[in-house]
Amino acid sequence: MESVLIASLGESPGVITALVDALKERRIEINRVIPVYIKPAILSNNEPPQITELEKEFKEYYKGKISFDYRDKYVVGSDIGSKNEKDRASSDDFFRKAIEIINNVRRDGHCIIVGIGGGRKTMSALMTYAALINDVQHIYQIMVSDDIENIGRPNDWIGNKDVRERALHPKPDERWLVKLPTRSEIANYCDRIQNEGVEVVNNIIFEQNTGDL
Repeated sequence: MESVLIASLGESPGVITALVDALKERRIEINRVIPVYIKPAILSNNEPPQITELEKEFKEYYKGKISFDYRDKYVVGSDIGSKNEKDRASSDDFFRKAIEIINNVRRDGHCIIVGIGGGRKTMSALMTYAALINDVQHIYQIMVSDDIENIGRPNDWIGNKDVRERALHPKPDERWLVKLPTRSEIANYCDRIQNEGVEVVNNIIFEQNTGDL
């Protein structure tokens, strides 16, 4: 059984590599990464720069030990938050793609970890919903400092290897990992709230994220 990270991806590839690094620190080893992303129609057979950078990073930095499964994992269109409704990527299409990918991985019996940090807030919300209704094993959000956020896009580090390295692999004090409850955990928390009170559950959730927040 593989541990498969399925993560929303916007323009900043570090949202995935930083998450992989942070999970490894928690002794959660990822075997395969699947991004769910939006691909502009104008690119046709080419890939957006964030995908190109990630493909390179998984081959070189991770030495091919983690497979990067990105083909056919996208929705065609412009930014999901674009004001141009004519070619704007559909929220429904993105949600269906996320569900499709999760179901395919589940069918193969793998452990599913969903990352919700990449892309627009709409994409994060849809990924969270897809994870909850499918009751995946883990849901995580990765956050980074403003300094890292400001150098997150490939265009921000053209020709500068040091900036690229920092953007893709921020130091532990420049990133924070947040564990969100899964559907099964939420059901358990609801029972415990009734029997033990809200403070008990609040403490459990806080302890899960102690050291990261």
